[in-house]
Amino acid sequence: MPKTFRKRSATSEEELPTRLRFAVLRLARRLRQQADRDATPSMLSALSSIEYRAPVTLGELAEAERVTPPTMSKIVGRLEETGLVIRAKDKGDKRIQRLSLSKDGERFIERSRSRKNAYLARKLR
Repeated sequence: MPKTFRKRSATSEEELPTRLRFAVLRLARRLRQQADRDATPSMLSALSSIEYRAPVTLGELAEAERVTPPTMSKIVGRLEETGLVIRAKDKGDKRIQRLSLSKDGERFIERSRSRKNAYLARKLR
């Protein structure tokens, strides 16, 4: 029996990016809902960036997060107040401060990721 190929509908191919975008947005919203109530999405994003880039300067972090340095300064201030981030002077230039996660910050990120992963695992069953 000869193979037949169905021609794909142009409409369905055009719909796919839109449907995918909506699915990703819904998933992102649901994952944010699983986040710790003590941290804003901006704080969680900054924590992840610090974890990945540490030790990082405030300016480097602001650039990575695509926010202004004053905005990042406020976010980092809140993270520092809650004991999730540590500031340390740069070894080569004492005027520069570098950010890294505290032990509490590392645990906080791990708990947040575990909660989100558990949510995804439940939904994928």
